[in-house]
Amino acid sequence: MCDRNVKWKGWYRLFYKGRSIQMPERCVPVNKCGTHSPLWLVGRHPKRRQGIVTRNVCGHWKKNCCAFRSTPIQVKKCRGNYYVYKFNQPSSCYLAYCAGIE
Repeated sequence: MCDRNVKWKGWYRLFYKGRSIQMPERCVPVNKCGTHSPLWLVGRHPKRRQGIVTRNVCGHWKKNCCAFRSTPIQVKKCRGNYYVYKFNQPSSCYLAYCAGIE
């Protein structure tokens, strides 16, 4: 999968089987999340009082958790204890945003 082909516009809330999920805050193994190099969030998710924050994302490849540094994204914690993301087009193909229940 390649999220570079997606026309990212606006904010996205992530769901899996009806539950809110979030991007992982630690390195994700290669070939997970339906792509060769999964993108994960560098740093912690924000607290609600922090508002909108900018976070770097990295893609894991060949035993290097940050082999690919992609364009930073924005993250916000909303009332109701879930997050929304303003994604950007990844820096190269075979990178895709990863999400999971943490």
